[in-house]
Amino acid sequence: MRLLLIGATGTIGRAIGDALAQHDLILASQHKAHERVDIADPASLRARFDRVGTVDGIISAAASAAWKPLADLTDADFAFSLANKLMGQANVVSPPWVSETLEAMGQSPDGGMRAAVVAKSYVQSVQGSETGTVIAPTGH
Repeated sequence: MRLLLIGATGTIGRAIGDALAQHDLILASQHKAHERVDIADPASLRARFDRVGTVDGIISAAASAAWKPLADLTDADFAFSLANKLMGQANVVSPPWVSETLEAMGQSPDGGMRAAVVAKSYVQSVQGSETGTVIAPTGH
């Protein structure tokens, strides 16, 4: 399966990349990955979709607020740039605070979930049969 992973160099993105390593991953991020994309810039998203071609899925490890530009891409340009190149289901993963992020912020990680555990929900969103589902990570 060919997947575009946006936010691939972040805490959750790296864990998702590890969990989906058996797939053909196109790693993208704003600064550090080979494929550069600014998820807050619709033009950057359009250009990246055009460059990478057909994918079976797009995974974003970016914060939920960063998805607003994707929501704005609902015109004919979006349909041409993405919808014709994306196959498969669409799901949303709604992770809790990530323990590693809390630690990096100098807070107790007790209220969070490890990135590797969160990544399992992204695997489920790609490899599972559901579509149009909000997946909330559970487990340890």
